[in-house]
Amino acid sequence: MKDYVALIRSVIASLVEQEEKEVLLVLHSAGGFLPSLTIEGLNLKERKVKGQKGGVKKIVFLAGAVWEEGFQHGPLPFFDYQANEMYCVNPTCLLFNDLSPTSASSYVSKLQWQPASGWDDVVDYMGWKDVPSVYLICEQDAVLPPEMQQQMADRAGSEIERCNAGHCCMIGQPEKVVELVEKAAGEVAQRFK
Repeated sequence: MKDYVALIRSVIASLVEQEEKEVLLVLHSAGGFLPSLTIEGLNLKERKVKGQKGGVKKIVFLAGAVWEEGFQHGPLPFFDYQANEMYCVNPTCLLFNDLSPTSASSYVSKLQWQPASGWDDVVDYMGWKDVPSVYLICEQDAVLPPEMQQQMADRAGSEIERCNAGHCCMIGQPEKVVELVEKAAGEVAQRFK
């Protein structure tokens, strides 16, 4: 987990500190908490107080994991652990349940393993506490049930949007995702008008 966090932070820090960009994060699934760990000191509000330009201005969660500080990730029931690798147990049903069998099969064939180690680090910072957010609840999600997504959105104080997609909403309902991101980006861009 720490390797991912360091890599993600280096990219965001470059955009914020060197290019002085205002950044919109679009975060999905486990990507909901990993990048959120990386933005300490890089949020727009904090940087403005210091007289600095750029910063993370908004987060869009797409069925994203939103944990509290102190959370420690453990083994997940929807993964099969083999040595240092983990694989989704039933990706057709869990990840692509809103797609046609042909489309689901095509995406399943492209999946790769993820590292099984390093996920048990303790979460020590959550950027959603410092950055406003919108959360897209995916009503057909078989990985993160809608009730759990609602709790996560409430935890982050997110504005809530809903769609009838499964876990991978950017594949099942790309138009809804684009609409939501454009709306959030438009709100970020309003500052430049």
